[in-house]
Amino acid sequence: MTKQKLLVPAAICLLAIALSIILISSESTDDAGNSASQAGNIAGAISANASSLQETESKTKHEREDPSAAIARRNLEKEFDEILPAQFPGQFSSICDVALKSDESLILGGFKTSKGNYEFTEVKVIPSEAGNGENQYLISVQSLILTPEKSAEIGFDTLVSPARTRIQKSLIVNSQDIDLSGDGVPSTLSIPPMVTNANSPATCSINYPGCGYAVSTMVSPQGDGESVRLRTRIEIP
Repeated sequence: MTKQKLLVPAAICLLAIALSIILISSESTDDAGNSASQAGNIAGAISANASSLQETESKTKHEREDPSAAIARRNLEKEFDEILPAQFPGQFSSICDVALKSDESLILGGFKTSKGNYEFTEVKVIPSEAGNGENQYLISVQSLILTPEKSAEIGFDTLVSPARTRIQKSLIVNSQDIDLSGDGVPSTLSIPPMVTNANSPATCSINYPGCGYAVSTMVSPQGDGESVRLRTRIEIP
């Protein structure tokens, strides 16, 4: 009788322990499920934010590209390909299109040489008296090799390009403002002026020992009577 009385409380205790274990296990499972659900929600939020950020970056990059400028650039390149045929097909070339007065010079370039200097090209257009200043022009071309210090001194450092570009950087200056005196001018090379008709391509070559390039030009009269449209292509074989 005494043993039976002792067994009953023991059984009740065991049952209580078992129920406690079951409840704890159930709560743990629920907590794990909630944690997993929360983790999934967080992951979803991160993914959504990442997608939104990616979309914003893509849109920003797309907005950097000006469609109208890209079209104008392609049209300009096409025009140059038609009117100034490349002398060195498949090789690097750059183009420029400006309005130029007779007392102005067009400065092109900024190409870095093997010695660390910069090579610029000066182009000047003068109406030819033989052509009554309307149908013929004299085009003078000069190659200028300047040190980085000299380039900065006379303001040509803005033309220096970190890489070769299809659209040429250019600077229009008064011909008398180019000061090549003093140090920092390793060499200059001029060629005799070319005589060209209006709207006709003309090409000259600049040749240094071991290197060189070609300059193609076309001059068209402007309606104002004071300037001409000068289109150039620099080609490096």
